[in-house]
Amino acid sequence: MIKEQKTVAGLLAVAALAIALRVFAQPASTSVTGVCCIDDPISCIIATQAECIQQGGIYAGDNSICFLNPFGACTCGPGAGSCTEPNGTPGCEALLCCEAVCSVDAFCCGTEWDANCATLASGFGFQCGALPCPDLELECAVSLQAHLNLAALGGGSSGNDCWGYVSPSGREYALMGVNNKLVVVEITTPNAPVVVASVSHSASSWSDIKVYLDHAYVVNESGGGLDVIDLSDVDNGNVTLVQRMTAGGLQKSHNVAIDTDSGFLYLCGSNLNGGRLVAYDLSNPGNPTFAGQVASGVGTYVHDAQIVTFTSGPNAGKQIAFCANGGTGMDIYDVTDKSNMFRLSRSSYPNLSYCHQVWLSEDGQFAYVNDETDGINETVVFDVTDLANPTVANTFSNGVSAADHNEYVRGGFLYEAEYQAGLRINCVDDPLNPVQVGWFDTYPANDNHGSGGAWSVYPFFPSKTVIISDRNLGLFILDVSAALAQPACLAPCPWDCQAAPQSGAVDVPDLLALLAAWGGPQTPGTTCDLDGSGVIAVPDLLKLLANWGPCP
Repeated sequence: MIKEQKTVAGLLAVAALAIALRVFAQPASTSVTGVCCIDDPISCIIATQAECIQQGGIYAGDNSICFLNPFGACTCGPGAGSCTEPNGTPGCEALLCCEAVCSVDAFCCGTEWDANCATLASGFGFQCGALPCPDLELECAVSLQAHLNLAALGGGSSGNDCWGYVSPSGREYALMGVNNKLVVVEITTPNAPVVVASVSHSASSWSDIKVYLDHAYVVNESGGGLDVIDLSDVDNGNVTLVQRMTAGGLQKSHNVAIDTDSGFLYLCGSNLNGGRLVAYDLSNPGNPTFAGQVASGVGTYVHDAQIVTFTSGPNAGKQIAFCANGGTGMDIYDVTDKSNMFRLSRSSYPNLSYCHQVWLSEDGQFAYVNDETDGINETVVFDVTDLANPTVANTFSNGVSAADHNEYVRGGFLYEAEYQAGLRINCVDDPLNPVQVGWFDTYPANDNHGSGGAWSVYPFFPSKTVIISDRNLGLFILDVSAALAQPACLAPCPWDCQAAPQSGAVDVPDLLALLAAWGGPQTPGTTCDLDGSGVIAVPDLLKLLANWGPCP
């Protein structure tokens, strides 16, 4: 009987293995598109290799980027020569590396990739091919779909904030801030972004963007008030500046926040009201109207804020503002009545230097706070279940030196733009103990505590495409699906029986682990005794095969 069971098991195992190998062995597409660099320095297009050659361009490959240098043709990409050694020609073959180096030293792409360029490249690590990227390494869990540097975005000396917009047709648009304009980029096809339009404003290193319905609202620190921009016809390439609102003496604002549930916009750090919150009614999105402000004797300058309307629990029906106030820490206001917005609490935390931003967990019970100038990489987790008495519940770090800057929560994940350490994605299923599941370094030179690199991140597109705005290198468009599927943030899968780390799927490694323990107890570290009998046998194999594929 045992021999017959082994024979059946062997046949089933071979059949499953054959099916799996057949699936894994499907040939790759022969019509892959990638970046094609044309002689015009701002003409990088998406095309197949054959189409690119037909147009006289240089094919740079699938899911790649292109350095648009001011001296002539695109010189980054396959065939351009080594990145980590002098190659005697402009540019080098590793695209992201090439652009990163040339953003620091334009000579490397305009004249020659010399020893200085090679030295820069050698310090940029994996992006320049100096280090391998194993399948399980977290950076490999986030892949670059496309990249538009500042030149491709129409120029500008630096990038700043980003946000997103989805048109009524479902097309997705990145709203990218550069120092002197808002740039609208269609990213519906993430590896083929298209710059649709731009709206200029006063040049400023600081600008912020938010969206309500079909309008974008843009502020900056130099002047011109609040830009109100109509996006309703963006599918046809039309983006319209409705007004540059200066009512009430408004000149500038550091930031802008919107409670999309209640339909109110809040200026943060404007020239009005000492930088305290100022609220506007968006009942007519094209014409915000003054609704109220925090009294001068109550609050202080607000650097950034998230305003939410609670729909359940003890605060149901209330509109609450969670404010990052620089040197005074985090303030929480009840802003339900715009004629009487009052502070509920003020909270400090260890190492307070400049409280930069705050964002809530999706259940509203915890607030994640970043400090821009404390000199450490540390996010503070507040328990805010009692709005009048928030408490520090924990702190966590992603283990780098870089400053944490902007952060947002979606679907159980915290997305943090950490300046020179790029994007860090943390699973917050356990809100007090986030686990890093992916990252993408837009500033590969180092992870030091500086103000270059990733300024902000936007993770709220329905497609789950994620964008990063980088101060030095512009707009990055990312696929984060592998990071969101990391086992660290998946519910346990009882049929994924291989030794840790589990893959989140029942597949060939699980089958091999089961067969290796056939006839005896399960191997330490595995969970292949699926029926709990104490012996690995046919019932376990049948359970495994019945659940073949991704775990629920």
